[in-house]
Parts: sequence; C-alpha cells; structure tokens
Amino acid sequence: MPGNLLHQKRAEKADEGFRDQIHQIVKNLVYEYQGAMRGIVENAAATVTTEAGNTANYITEFNDFDIVHPKALEDEQKRKKSGAYFNLKEQLKSSVVNVVRERYRKKSAFSSQTELQLFLSELYVYLLDQMHVSIHTIFKNVDSAFIDPTVLRTADLVMLKKFADQSELDNEISIAATYHQERIAKYEDCLQTWQVGIQIFIILCFLQKYKFRFDYGTFCMRNMQSSKGVECFKEILSRNSKHVPSLLAYGSICTSTERYEEARVCLVTAVELQPKYVLAQTILGLFYEITGEDVESERILEEATQLYRNSNANESFGEENTALGGMMLKASEFLVAVHAMQIADCALSNSLLKMGHSVAPYLLLAQLEIQRGDPIVAVENIKSAMQVRQDDPNVWAALGHLQFKQRVWGEAQNSYETVLSLPHDPTNLPLIYIRLGFLYLRTLGCITKKVIERTYSEIELAKKAKTMYIRACEIEPSSSSWLGVAKASIMLGQFDEAEDSLSVSI
Repeated sequence: MPGNLLHQKRAEKADEGFRDQIHQIVKNLVYEYQGAMRGIVENAAATVTTEAGNTANYITEFNDFDIVHPKALEDEQKRKKSGAYFNLKEQLKSSVVNVVRERYRKKSAFSSQTELQLFLSELYVYLLDQMHVSIHTIFKNVDSAFIDPTVLRTADLVMLKKFADQSELDNEISIAATYHQERIAKYEDCLQTWQVGIQIFIILCFLQKYKFRFDYGTFCMRNMQSSKGVECFKEILSRNSKHVPSLLAYGSICTSTERYEEARVCLVTAVELQPKYVLAQTILGLFYEITGEDVESERILEEATQLYRNSNANESFGEENTALGGMMLKASEFLVAVHAMQIADCALSNSLLKMGHSVAPYLLLAQLEIQRGDPIVAVENIKSAMQVRQDDPNVWAALGHLQFKQRVWGEAQNSYETVLSLPHDPTNLPLIYIRLGFLYLRTLGCITKKVIERTYSEIELAKKAKTMYIRACEIEPSSSSWLGVAKASIMLGQFDEAEDSLSVSI
C-alpha cells in the first residue's frame, strides 16, 4: 500500500477512535442523568396516595413541594469537586495522543514555544470539529425522536420559577409577578390539555397541585401585596379545604391580624389533617402562646418536640431546648416566607431563647424587618449576627444585599468582597459574583468607550468584572451572568466573545 494511503487510513482510524471515545462519554453522562431523574420521579411516585381523601399525607416539609430539583446543576458541581472531569479527560488522553501521532505525524519535541502554541491552537480546533461530528451523529434523529411533553412542560415551569426568583432578588417585583402568573396559567392550561393517562404526568400534577398559586401567594406577602397574597390562599382553600400549607399560611396571617377565631379553625384543621407534621404542630403551639392558652401551648409543643426528635434521629440534641429551638427556627423560615409578622416574631424570640445566640434567627429577623420596610433595624440584627460569628459568609452577604438594595454601592462592594475572602461559601454565591461584577462595571462609565481610551486600572477592573461574571456562569448560568460577560467583553474590546455571550444570554 502506498505510504500516503497508509497514512490516510491510520489518520482516519485515529479520528474514529477519538469520536468513539466522545460518543461513549456522552452516552455515560446521559445515562447518569437519566438514572438520577428516574430516581426523583420514583421517589415522588412513592409518596403519592391513591385516595384523594388522603392527599395531605404527602406533605413533609414546606420546601419539599418542589417536585423537580436542579439535579443537572448539582451533578455538574459534584463532578467538578470529585475529580470526575479529570477522569473524563484521562479517557480521552490516549485517543488524542493517537490523533497527534497519526493525523499530524508529530513525534518529536517542538523547537520553540511559539511553534507549540500554534500547533495546540490548530489541534484544538480540529478536535472540536471532530467532537461536533460525533455529537451530531448521536443526536442526528433528535427532531423525529419522541420527547415526553411532560418533561418539556415541567422544565418550562421550573425555569419560570427561576426567572421569578432572580427578578425578585433584583427588586424587579412587577416582572417577577408576571413570571409567577405565567406559571399558574401554564399549569392550569396543561391540566386541561393533557390526558390523565400519562403516569408521570399524573404524579407531577398531583404533587404540584396548588403549588404555583401558593408560591405566588407567598411572593405577594413578602412584597407588601398582602391582599393579593391572602386572595391566593383563599382561592386554594376554596378548591381544596385540605391543602395544609395554605391552611398554615392563612391561619398564621389571621393570627398576625388578630382574627383569632379564623386562625384557630385553620391551624387546628391543619394539625388534624397532619397530626405528625412538625411545622403544623409548632405553629399551632405558637398560636396558643399568643392567645394566652399556656397549657395547650405547652402540650402541643411537647408533642412537636418529640416528633422533631424522632424525625431527626441522627442528630444529637444535648438539651430539650436545643430541639425546641431548631423546631422554632424551621417554623420561623415558613412564617417569614408568608410574612406572618406577629407569629414570626414569637417564633424567632423562642428560637433565640432556646438556642442562645445564633446566626440564623438574627438573619431571619433582619429579613422580616426588610419586609416591614425598616432597614435600620435590619442592619442592627445583621450586626447582632456578626457578633455571634464574624466570619459567617451568609451574614456578610445579607449585609451586602441590604446595602445593594439601598444603592449604597461602595459599602455593598466591600461587604461582597469580604464574603469572597472568607474560607466558606455563602448559600447564594452566584448572586454575589453577579452583583460584584455589576459594581465593578458601573464605575467604568460608558460601555461604548474605546479600549485605547481607557486607563490601565479601568481595563484591569473590567477584567475583574468579567471574571466575576464567568465564575457565576460556571456555578449557575443565567441570562444576567452571560449578559454581564458580554458587557465586560465589550469594554475590553473582545467583540467576538461579547457576541457569543449575548447569544447565550438570550
């Protein structure tokens, strides 16, 4: 066989080996994701009761109403931390070496660093093209393949919730309300449209029932639209008088507005429907405390404490007060979310009394004061949390968020930079990165100013802002983070990157 044909055959074989490795890696990742999602659906199915009269039995905790978890993002973060990405690169290493040897016939060292960089650039482009060929081969029939409509609709509803939460964080309340309303409309539309014979969709509908309207109600309560929030809870209860979260929310709100008889009916009904639901027991105990029924309050809270201990058997509770304090803290999270001020104050006071000085109750008190429109008292509570633990990233993040909301830009920047200097990450790290990027860019002036007209310090600040946005994209990609990358790229004169980032953000 002629040498050139032999070389071509070996090169094609090397390319095929690389594409096969890509194919196998993609297939393994798809199977891994499918297995994770199948487990979520099976767990959800196991909690569904067959009788409509027992619908309350699926309730465990307030946060458990989200049937769809951000599993893909969690798995990606696990792979990054566990070294799984390194293993994937190791799988590709031999096939890449083979491509270099057979396609480029490169077996000796490079004469200079420049020659090495040029070769690596060319190799990168070639391997990227081969990867696209492999992936296109895998998914070439995707348009004709069956796509479960419930998956598409569920993903859409989850994405709308994400957009609503992000808009609320950015203080764009009207936009957030629109997203919540769209979730409600789309959910009710899908109930009318899709056949009940699809098993997974039945499960999703059952568990999500009233969830979207409940989310909208709590959103309205947090953002000083109490009449709309109460209307949402009443609407849910008019359709299903056994919806425990709405009974608890409406009963707590009635307690705060001193409509005690209405509150009593709702909270007692919630406990009767779910006698082993710790949150319901705790809120009823707090109600009895507020109304001066001390004997009943003590009895209910003792039962709730025992239930809390049993449900957290793996945790060590040194004293009775520790368990009661933790239980009160859980109740406080719910009560702050539905903006039931009086009963939330009572729960947080109990939590501080039973647990001693702790960061979490002070942060919830600060959140409650922000909802009341009293940022001065909110700052005092955050400072109290700092006295408990000065290196807690969530405390500094809460201070930064409050300063950002007040448009005290310099102080907010200092607080956010302090968060990043601490050894532990806050609960919402991407938001810190996005806001720091925004604060860096806002000092640079007009976005259309040419790079050659900018000072060295301005260029470095634009690079720093871009880094912040990219870090946010790596953890949790969003339109805000990619738009920030695009803005920073424009300021740096990197227009190709800016165009790519804008296309992703849309």
